[in-house]
Amino acid sequence: MRFFLRLSALSCIISLLLIPFVVLADTVNFEDTFTEAGSSAINLVDHTPDTGTSWTKVLTRDIAGDHLVVHGVVDDLSATLSSCLANEGAGYTADATYSNADYFVEVTMTDGDTSDDYNWIGVRVEADGDGYWLRFNADTVAFAQLYEASDAGVTWGTVGSAAGAAIADGSIVKLEIIGSAIKVYDDGVEIISTTDSTYTAAGKAGVGMGDLTNNGTDDCSGQDLDNFKVTVSAAAAAAATPKKTKIITIY
Repeated sequence: MRFFLRLSALSCIISLLLIPFVVLADTVNFEDTFTEAGSSAINLVDHTPDTGTSWTKVLTRDIAGDHLVVHGVVDDLSATLSSCLANEGAGYTADATYSNADYFVEVTMTDGDTSDDYNWIGVRVEADGDGYWLRFNADTVAFAQLYEASDAGVTWGTVGSAAGAAIADGSIVKLEIIGSAIKVYDDGVEIISTTDSTYTAAGKAGVGMGDLTNNGTDDCSGQDLDNFKVTVSAAAAAAATPKKTKIITIY
């Protein structure tokens, strides 16, 4: 159907801001199922992820030459089978091209362990280990704490915490950052919500185990993690999508 407008024989030029109808889906930037062939064990830095390029160790506590390992027997990221021991720890970045600074990290806690044996995931982590890191395990006391690391991983400040029912083995732990809003979920249930604007660049996602804060008590012991994934949400992608202007001439 056409509509004709006659305005003193003059054509009217109308500029319309058209927002295209696009169905946006979440974009996976990095993913690792920690799978190795046979019964081989390999240091995480030598392991190739499913999506993304590599892993880089950015934080080391007393184990400069040692690493967390991916083991073909269990196909997960293991402290149990590594040389990371008591009062030691290691933190890594998930190397890939990050399309947005707003994203979330998910990991399955296959064996969370308790007491002073901790797992870690991070967002907006810089090359020196600074950024936001979540410490968690299956304990009922202070089982999830969100930290801001600075001074090349020397200084650690708490920006959020949760206590209550323990995170159970098999749970999917999710750390999300959108702008300055940071949230943590345990199997889809929000357990931490806070804001912080110290780190605004995308950095990289992170994973770790043991004594990242260098407090001299946290251990690598019986922890195991699996199915690590970094995702840019559809909402973040939509915010970064440029709007288009189209000129329409109506006669």
